[in-house]
Amino acid sequence: MNKIVGIIFPFCESQKANTIIGKQMHSQTGIMECIETPSNIKTETLEDLYQYTFKVKEKHEDKAKANMIGTTISIFGVVGAANLLSSISAKLEDPITALCAAVLLVLSAAYMIMSCCLAIHMLANENETYRVRLSSIAKDEETLRDDYDKCIAQNQKKNIIRNNYISASYACMRNSLICLFLFFAVCTKELFC
Repeated sequence: MNKIVGIIFPFCESQKANTIIGKQMHSQTGIMECIETPSNIKTETLEDLYQYTFKVKEKHEDKAKANMIGTTISIFGVVGAANLLSSISAKLEDPITALCAAVLLVLSAAYMIMSCCLAIHMLANENETYRVRLSSIAKDEETLRDDYDKCIAQNQKKNIIRNNYISASYACMRNSLICLFLFFAVCTKELFC
């Protein structure tokens, strides 16, 4: 049952997961705490992992932008469907079918709006990154390693939150397109059968 609710309302599942991760964000644990011999990891390797977290962030931002473009294009489909519904509503003999078509169209638009809102929220509110402090670079290598370790862990958690928003946004887009397809199927069946 929870799986079905998660499919129908993907933003709720995303919000639950993001709340759990958000509570862990400011813990002082790093990625090397679960490694038996962290001293074997070179500082250059940590620096590469640190830089990689920013590349992942950029990829999430690109996905959010692509999703917003997809939403914009899909809105034209909903507008066209609304025009179709208004022009064929007189031809639909069964008022229940007309009501179902209208509900599917409204659901499709609502999912699209939610998809776009999630992508915008991710771009606007989840853009925080954790940077290595300049004082850590100036101090000894152990302080720098510790700062890299903590920043990597925090940036990875933030990237998981971003990924959850993007996944929920894409799931809303999927649900919107399913509703739009069902709308066209209902209208086509009623008109041609």
